[in-house]
Amino acid sequence: MNIFLSYPRADAEIAHKLADDFERAGVSVWIWTKSVPDDLKKVREKRHEMKQQGIEQADVLVALLSPDFKGSIGVSQEIIYAQHRDKPILAVMVRPTEVPFYLLGAHQLDISDDPINGAGRIAQKVEQLSASSRDDAPSEPLSAEELEEGRQILAEESPARVFIAYARAQRGLAKTLSELLIKNGHAVFYDAKIKAGAMWRQTIQRALDDASHLAVLWTPEAAHSDEVEREVSYALAEKKIIIPLLSREIPKLPYHLHSLHYIVLEDDLDMIEQDLLHAIAQFSEDDLWQ
Repeated sequence: MNIFLSYPRADAEIAHKLADDFERAGVSVWIWTKSVPDDLKKVREKRHEMKQQGIEQADVLVALLSPDFKGSIGVSQEIIYAQHRDKPILAVMVRPTEVPFYLLGAHQLDISDDPINGAGRIAQKVEQLSASSRDDAPSEPLSAEELEEGRQILAEESPARVFIAYARAQRGLAKTLSELLIKNGHAVFYDAKIKAGAMWRQTIQRALDDASHLAVLWTPEAAHSDEVEREVSYALAEKKIIIPLLSREIPKLPYHLHSLHYIVLEDDLDMIEQDLLHAIAQFSEDDLWQ
């Protein structure tokens, strides 16, 4: 069993204790302080390459959640890359905090009552996730193009946090849009990530509050969706950056969005990929996580 341990610097003591306990139990662990030699930590390309290798070899990425988690660009890069590669992710609460919006659909474990001695509980959960995902793990080695694509994700210094608003009829398109944004190093939420039993409205609001951008698939179905209207109106009130993707079946944006720059929606999202990424970058701050 192989674990990639992702954590903010403030939780290094907890991470080191957990890693030591994992190793004593025979579990292989990738952890920044031990897995990357000191002379390579400041070499940008090398450290990204070693992180990439660590995530590729891991059965599960374990992310330690705490109040310091949200401000860590490195942690967000690691999780986004794991999502891009369809790696199972276990979000482990070590100090009470809200789960980031892009991990709302991840498997979760709370050990905040005794984080220092939580390795056994984590290992048990990791084994369950690892066993269930073995048949789905990518078997082909990465191509040179895929390797470079992955390094770009790990090098993204200011990932946007994009909430995707859409009507149910476009769920497949929303999933494709999510994959495209993750591939380009951005954190993404769309409501298919919400696990059964979660409080729907509260989860949507938390995701919107944490998002930096809202991308709305503005189709005839979305134009008649009360839920899409609520999400867009809330994002407007909260001064989120809104990027409408306008269906060719709709002649123009509605009144309350008329001043926004839009992108004409294509069935093949690769055709608008560069326009979308440019729109996100154009209106992004240098550090969206602060």
